[in-house]
Amino acid sequence: WVFNMDYEQDKVRAQASNTLTISAISIMLSARFSYNSGFHMRLFTGNKYAWYAAAITLILQICITYIPGLNDLVFQMGPMDGTQWGICLLFVFLTFCCMEAEKAIMRHLKSRKFDTDDDNAAGQYFVAADTATPADADFRTDSQRSAAMSKNLLHK
Repeated sequence: WVFNMDYEQDKVRAQASNTLTISAISIMLSARFSYNSGFHMRLFTGNKYAWYAAAITLILQICITYIPGLNDLVFQMGPMDGTQWGICLLFVFLTFCCMEAEKAIMRHLKSRKFDTDDDNAAGQYFVAADTATPADADFRTDSQRSAAMSKNLLHK
């Protein structure tokens, strides 16, 4: 698609690198909440180090995109124009929305009493909660499992 826009390969490389890197930042921001939506003001509060990491990553990404010698010799990238940044931000937004859609589906399934935790020992996902084994019954949520793990680590 981008190749049809007559961009040189170094600019396409820059667009791919920036899109993937900034999309990883959007995944990090979405993943801060296991089940709760990221479309909330709480996204901007809480873990200030997540925002520091995002800012440092963005600054470094801009540096490797625009600093001569670094961008063309080391990373073989060229500077991006406004259209490329727009496409990049569109895909970053779509990545964030996909992550949030997945969490919305998980919240819906969980509200219908399905086990949506990733560590299901039997390897069977979306098992109804009333059919869960007694071993699984102790840890139905991420927060309960985390609390139990912390308690075990502190009392060893």
